[in-house]
Amino acid sequence: MHHKTILFPTDSVTSLQTIAEHFLITVGIFALFGLAEDWSRSQNTARRKIIVGIVFGCLASLMIAMAVRYSSEVVLDARNAILAICAFFVGPIPAAIAALITSATRAYFGGLGVPTAIMGMWISVGCGLAYRAWLDQNNQRIGVLNILLFSIISPIITLSVFFLMPFSVKEIVSSGVIQALYMTTAFWTFVFGLIMLQDLRRHELVDDLAASEKRAEEATKAKSLFLAKMSHEIRTPINGVFGFSELLRKTKLDETQDYYLKQIHSAVSSMILLVDDILDFSKIEAGKMKIVKHTFNIRSLMESCIDLVQPDADRKNLELHMVIGPNVPEYIVNDELRLRQVVMNLLSNALKFTQSGSVRLSLHSSPIDEQNETLTISVTDTGIGIAEDKLKIIFEAFEQADTSITRNFGGTGLGLSIALNLMTQMDGKITVNSEHGRGTTFTVTLPTLVADGIIPASNTLDAEQAMTQQTEKAHILIAEDIPMNQALVSAQLRKGGYSFDIVDNGYAAVEAVKSKQYDMVLMDIQMPGMSGIEATTVIREELGLSAIDLPIVALTAHALPDEMKACLEAGMDECLVKPVDALKLYKTIDSVLGLGADDPFVTPPVIANDLLPVPLLNTEQVEQFSSYIGDDQLLKLFHDFIMDAERILTTLEESGSIPRGDLHSMTGVAGNFGLSRLAQYCRQLLDEQSDLARGGITPPIDVIHRLLTLFNDSIRAFQAYMTRPHAAGY
Repeated sequence: MHHKTILFPTDSVTSLQTIAEHFLITVGIFALFGLAEDWSRSQNTARRKIIVGIVFGCLASLMIAMAVRYSSEVVLDARNAILAICAFFVGPIPAAIAALITSATRAYFGGLGVPTAIMGMWISVGCGLAYRAWLDQNNQRIGVLNILLFSIISPIITLSVFFLMPFSVKEIVSSGVIQALYMTTAFWTFVFGLIMLQDLRRHELVDDLAASEKRAEEATKAKSLFLAKMSHEIRTPINGVFGFSELLRKTKLDETQDYYLKQIHSAVSSMILLVDDILDFSKIEAGKMKIVKHTFNIRSLMESCIDLVQPDADRKNLELHMVIGPNVPEYIVNDELRLRQVVMNLLSNALKFTQSGSVRLSLHSSPIDEQNETLTISVTDTGIGIAEDKLKIIFEAFEQADTSITRNFGGTGLGLSIALNLMTQMDGKITVNSEHGRGTTFTVTLPTLVADGIIPASNTLDAEQAMTQQTEKAHILIAEDIPMNQALVSAQLRKGGYSFDIVDNGYAAVEAVKSKQYDMVLMDIQMPGMSGIEATTVIREELGLSAIDLPIVALTAHALPDEMKACLEAGMDECLVKPVDALKLYKTIDSVLGLGADDPFVTPPVIANDLLPVPLLNTEQVEQFSSYIGDDQLLKLFHDFIMDAERILTTLEESGSIPRGDLHSMTGVAGNFGLSRLAQYCRQLLDEQSDLARGGITPPIDVIHRLLTLFNDSIRAFQAYMTRPHAAGY
């Protein structure tokens, strides 16, 4: 078998042309094989080594097939250069694979010098490996000088095998063969080395860029995590100051003390807003701000926003108007929490920067198609306005139109940036029109789905009218471990004329039933030590008290089918879902004791798509609870609730999991305070993960952040309601 060779022509010009063509072809082929080697980087390590070895082996074999004939006995090619560079840059395994392929190819072509040629290939591989090992050992970076030195030394070692051929040294040297082979091998070693060096540098730059981007992302995440944790930790003592300042407000104060307390309240409120902005901004930067769409009443949302900022408008003697267009749908499907956040931000800014005049909130709608509408929400004020050259920067983080604004009005400069990011995630947009000194109009346009299938809620009776009028009231045992729930249920029973005792665990409940006669037990199903279900089992089986002897009603934050079944199997007679209002409680007592109606439950509002449009804050529940225990005790208990909830949610943020009992407790207590939407969301979370009956709950990351956001929004709504002017007495 013979080489397919390129002969040197006798004409020197033509000879140079042939060499040039061969050079270009070889470099081009090497570049193509370089692309294949580059692609192999996407493979795993073992597969990549095999692919690279095959690529270099095929390239070296192709060089044998394209050899240039120097004489009738000698051909020149770049195989040894390719194998040496493969070993030098890629490593021993690919080089060995390449050498095996090339050796097989050379043996296939045959000829006198096959053994010598194959030996030379393996020596080339050894030279590449040895030189690279020497550089690594001496911590030298690969550069042009190293490659030049390698291209000079490596061919000398490799071509030493040529003297094993059946020729005399004098014949080899005098014929010029050894010189031609050396120059060819050295030249191609240097050329291929430069090409590989260029590729190496390119990959180093890409890797450095990727590493820099990763470091930047990690730094951003670390910053966001720090901001979030810092803000979260700061919020806990702030809430403590806020709660105790509210308690102090109820005491007898002189004029100076009252003034000082107002300043404390103002400062704490500002700090809460700042912390909330930082928390939201850190979530957006970390990509953890999720949009969760559900059905809600858009008109009610606008009205509640106006109600929340009305006290601020009253304090500044500003007129606050709301205009809702006639074509605006009642219910839409979107993220209520985020839309409320945007509207509240715009309203708060308008009131902050308006010293006299008015602020107007308007809502209009235009159809997109049969199911979708575009909402247009505008907030217009007669405030200080924004200079035209500042309009472009006001949506940037930590930017305000004037550096004096922070000093004069406060704020972080994050509000509009957060609003813009939220609108972008909701597929909406915010625009601004303003004239310095004349006022500003911010306009939100938001495409949204219109909700159908709303079923009106049934009418309910007033709790006072529903109270049973029997002359002799029952004596009831309350088994409940959470002080908040104890306070609420006991206050309701007291107002209903019932007598009662309170225990805080299942063991105590069993002992109380042993030592005293009760007409009924209100039993929380989740208590430390012995649960309500376990206590009921003991009462029914070990004490032998039947449902006729002692009715037992379960208290739970949710009503899961499995849990209801467990309650009934243990011997409970009914189940009350927290928060328990007076009407439900009285009707259940009458029903269980055979004194009144059979159905202890009030039909709730229903929506065809199973999404309940409950308010953020049920003010009637707040007022009812306050009427039972008084504002002072209410605020103290609310402060305790915040502390416990902060602990639970901090654990959830850090571990991604929450004990089922903690979520159960939080559900009931939130409902007691009228935090209806928070209680409903917790209840839904319990219902959705009912399979984890005794373990922890590990919700998705977007659910965690929605829960945290809903908690913060609920706290703000409660505090705003409790500090409204007619409540605060300022």
